[in-house]
Amino acid sequence: MSESTAEQKRRYPGRRLTAGLLLVAVVSFTLQAQDATPLKLWYDTPSRGVWENALPVGNGRLGAMVFGDVPQETIKLNEN
Repeated sequence: MSESTAEQKRRYPGRRLTAGLLLVAVVSFTLQAQDATPLKLWYDTPSRGVWENALPVGNGRLGAMVFGDVPQETIKLNEN
């Protein structure tokens, strides 16, 4: 270890602690910001049974296209 590195460690002994606290502060602020905005989709008009206007939902293995009108919706499923 060179003298400059040892000298820097003596000069900033809490460097890791400061970096860790800063990281915790940034992560907690980010999580709070995400919770403040609700996750929702809102459409002004129904798709009226048009496939191109359908809402795709799924998790990569099981998928669905939701479309239709207010009194009757259609859900097409696809399993991969």
